Amino acid sequence: MDESLDSHFVVEITNAQPKLRAYIAKILANSSSTDDVLQETNKVLWLKRDQWDPTTTFLKWAYRVSYFQARAFLRDHSRDRLVFQEELLELLASETPRETRA
Repeated sequence: MDESLDSHFVVEITNAQPKLRAYIAKILANSSSTDDVLQETNKVLWLKRDQWDPTTTFLKWAYRVSYFQARAFLRDHSRDRLVFQEELLELLASETPRETRA
C-alpha cells in the first residue's frame, strides 16, 4: 500500500473510532473490555489495510472486523458469568448502524 492510501486509511480509521466503539460496546453489553476489543480491532484493521478497497465504505468493512474481534473476545472469555448465546450475538451484530455517508 502506498503512502497516499495509508494516509486515506488513517483518516478513515480515525473518523470511525466513535462508531466502532459504540458497535463493540453494544455487542459486549458495555463491558469494561470494550476499549481492549477496540484496540485489537484497530490492530487487525491496520494489519489488513491492504485488503480494504478504498472505493467501498470503510465502516461496513470495519464493522465486520469488529464483529469478529468481539466474537473472539467472547469465545476467549466464555468462562465468565455473563456470556451471550451465539444467536443473541448474531442478532446484535446484524443491527449495524445505518450509514448515510461513505
